[in-house]
Amino acid sequence: MKTKTINLTLALLVFLSFASWAKSPSIPTKLVQKLNTLYPNARMVEWKENHGYEADFIVNNRAGVSMFNEKGELLSSRLSISVAELPVAVTEEVNQYVEKGYVINSTVQRWYKSRNFYDVEVKKGTEDYILRFTTNGRRIAKINKAKQSASKLG
Repeated sequence: MKTKTINLTLALLVFLSFASWAKSPSIPTKLVQKLNTLYPNARMVEWKENHGYEADFIVNNRAGVSMFNEKGELLSSRLSISVAELPVAVTEEVNQYVEKGYVINSTVQRWYKSRNFYDVEVKKGTEDYILRFTTNGRRIAKINKAKQSASKLG
């Protein structure tokens, strides 16, 4: 009886492992190569099919996400960065919020449609915003995290 239970348990584990493996997306080799070209030190890479292919990864102790189409073209990317890595013009704009009592929670470099953007999350009390800047320091969005709505600026 004990042997039968062990065999059934092993068979169930093998089946579940196979079922899990069968569901994981088949990632084209060119996508893996493209990610490795962009981020040669990427580790802990997890791929998902999500309107194309999404790669979540860690590179140099930073979280990153890249989206690719089926052709292997990079659609968008984001990477956590330190405040010190923000362009000077962005830092100058963010400092205006810090002087008003806001605290910087996170900074992210984004790439979309061949352009770089910087997202800076700031918080003061119940106010929690994501400020989006161009590389020259122009704020193009202020997203209220509580409402998750963006007020676009010209």
